Amino acid sequence: MKTQTFKNESLSTRVADYIRKEILLGGKFKRGQHLREVELAEKLDISRSTLREALRELEKQGLVHSVPRKGAYVSDFDHQDFEEIYQVRQFLETGIYRDLIEGKRLSADDFIKLKNMIDEMVALTRYEKNPQQKLMEFNERDVNFHQYLWERSDKKWFRALLQNIFFPLRMTMLHDLILENNMEESANTHYDLLEALQNGDLEGAVKAFKNHILFREQEGK
Repeated sequence: MKTQTFKNESLSTRVADYIRKEILLGGKFKRGQHLREVELAEKLDISRSTLREALRELEKQGLVHSVPRKGAYVSDFDHQDFEEIYQVRQFLETGIYRDLIEGKRLSADDFIKLKNMIDEMVALTRYEKNPQQKLMEFNERDVNFHQYLWERSDKKWFRALLQNIFFPLRMTMLHDLILENNMEESANTHYDLLEALQNGDLEGAVKAFKNHILFREQEGK
């Protein structure tokens, strides 16, 4: 496969986007991999300073970490990391669901929009597309659905904390999706969550959320 090159204005951002996508998908850049500056800059046809700027952005997002005198490495997420991230997410999202229900913050229009978002996720699973492209698109729609709920909540610090782990969270969601290997089933779990929120059923909302992340029990066995 021909190596992609970058020759445009927002170079470091576009390089970061490319590397991020490959990390999230486990493509060219694997967990724990050493990102050798000279070699990578040459392959991408960019300067080392541009690459360093892109890597700094990815480090802030938790996808890359630097080791003094050795360089940058792809963050090596393991099962414990995924478990901890989901524990944090479950705590924060449960608080958000409680706030949405008790504060009656979702309108009829919100429920219609959220249902349409799920419908689009389900439809996407039936399209004939490149598997990696489909996986990324599904993940983006999944994240957008949950972000919509976050933004309707009055829990500003909960929202801020979720945004702070946004990219590691995306990685765990992709990991979950790959393990489950059934996008349509994953999409359908969102209907249960939406119904519970619409009915003011916090327990049902939390149960639907847990059903969405069953990979933890599967992988831990």
